[in-house]
Amino acid sequence: MEDPPTAAPRGGLFRFSLLALLIFTAVNAATCSLLFASPGWVRFCSIMIFAFAFSTVWVAAMVYGRGYLRTFAIGALCSAAAGTLFAAFFLAYMSLGLMTSNYPSSWDSWAEEFEHLKFEPALATLIFFGLNIFTGLLGVTTRWLIESSRRL
Repeated sequence: MEDPPTAAPRGGLFRFSLLALLIFTAVNAATCSLLFASPGWVRFCSIMIFAFAFSTVWVAAMVYGRGYLRTFAIGALCSAAAGTLFAAFFLAYMSLGLMTSNYPSSWDSWAEEFEHLKFEPALATLIFFGLNIFTGLLGVTTRWLIESSRRL
């Protein structure tokens, strides 16, 4: 006797549980509060941690990932490396400020010195993370186009 056919599960790629959406919202709210509503030194520490952590994640995905995940990690690492270098140079600049009086020694004094640039570090950080995703997707798209042209 044959089993009756079962209905295919409805939904698709963008079907999430309520718990997953709640966790996603909480993480985004905590990140935005760190980047936009906190004092300057907290934002500075958060940006440095995010910049170095993202590079570490992409390197781990590049080493241990396979297929399109590895391609995405390589593409994202290209822009993450630039952001991490900027963060490292800025960290060295801030460290020099602690040792000498010629450089600003805190985030707030640095921001006051360059206030005419209208530089918002939180917005720059979000652009940096968006650029990581964009370059990763660009790498995946490039690989897909090369593989599809080989099949022809």
